Amino acid sequence: MSGNFREWMYKRIDEETRNFSEEFKTGVDQFMAFANSQPLAQSNGGKFFCPCSVCKNDKFLPGTRIWNHLYSRGFMPDYYVWYKHGEEINMDIGTSYVDISGNEEVGNVVEDRYVDMVNDAFRYNVSFDDNYHQDGSYQNVEEPVRNYSKKFYNLLEGAKNPLYDGCREGHSQLSLAARLMQNKADHNMSEKLVDSFCEILSEYLPEGNQSTGSHYETEKLMRNLGLPYHTIDVCINNCMIFWKDDEKENKCLFCGAKRWKPKDDRRRSKVPYSRMWYLPIGDRLKRMYQSEKTAAAMRWHAEHQSKEGEMCHPSDAAEWRYFQAHTKKTL
Repeated sequence: MSGNFREWMYKRIDEETRNFSEEFKTGVDQFMAFANSQPLAQSNGGKFFCPCSVCKNDKFLPGTRIWNHLYSRGFMPDYYVWYKHGEEINMDIGTSYVDISGNEEVGNVVEDRYVDMVNDAFRYNVSFDDNYHQDGSYQNVEEPVRNYSKKFYNLLEGAKNPLYDGCREGHSQLSLAARLMQNKADHNMSEKLVDSFCEILSEYLPEGNQSTGSHYETEKLMRNLGLPYHTIDVCINNCMIFWKDDEKENKCLFCGAKRWKPKDDRRRSKVPYSRMWYLPIGDRLKRMYQSEKTAAAMRWHAEHQSKEGEMCHPSDAAEWRYFQAHTKKTL
């Protein structure tokens, strides 16, 4: 990050007086007020992650100790966006950020659905639910938190940088990758076919273009959006899936078709003839609530108010309330 973006965090000492600078003291108060206002602190007795240069958001401490740590040690490097304390990552590359003081956003943010897609994916990507458990025990995540920011900026760069100089506005590396993967899913394209398309695009687009060069690169870019999936081996004739009790079977229990392709000198691991991609329902619902657009639709039943005598949805009818009550009793 550059410019005047929260420079007070790293101007702890006034060079003239050699005391704590006034802007640092004001900024720490602003940070503490923000952190204490978030659900993490409010539901845990005023405790939250300490962003000092030693703790680096790895320790879960009371606010008073964090205040002392910040004055004695200063902030950890490059913690301009307080994502570990509830601040949303929703910014343009450069100095744009979500200003929690209520001021207008800094920088020029260009509305783009692929930029929105990146913001939606990372809005709650680093949440305290992933790191702080109900029993009060804190556990470190395997991947360092800073990697989330790196992924975010890489994706955001892919969403905003033009595919090549002079291309149509909105045509970016991420938009092309998303279109490729969408077509792969819609038309059941093989990975080899996607590889071929990527090679053709890279060759025919102007020199220096940002298109991905293979199915692997395209999938890797899209995977950073964070929607997890499971791969499950499938019978090549679609008779069964190799899952749970059948996970270790080497051939189809119905038609006898072999599960694995013949071994090749170029690969050491087993490769199935066919596999399916499964997106867990919980993660899909979570993602729908991360997007402001789809979240509004998801909350519609709970928030909408029907006019007296007017039915705009079956849920407004008395029969619906009876159905809900009957369903709860049945369950």
